[in-house]
Amino acid sequence: MTSLLNPDRPPFFCPGCSHESVVKALDKSFQHLGLSGDRIAIVTDIGCSGLFDTFFNTHALHGLHGRALTYATGLKLA
Repeated sequence: MTSLLNPDRPPFFCPGCSHESVVKALDKSFQHLGLSGDRIAIVTDIGCSGLFDTFFNTHALHGLHGRALTYATGLKLA
């Protein structure tokens, strides 16, 4: 399986920030599980982790502060 990272938008965070490691770990997990971008929805809200959905070639939902789990649950149930 190939990387789902968007080559047109590489991850960028402040020096020393661990968020980039999380993005790379997510990509590695997607590859390990054999998931394609059309089977994944990354759900985020505000803050630096809210940038995650732009780094991947997947479906994405960027919502209001503190609502990511609610949105993700709704997507899973739909």
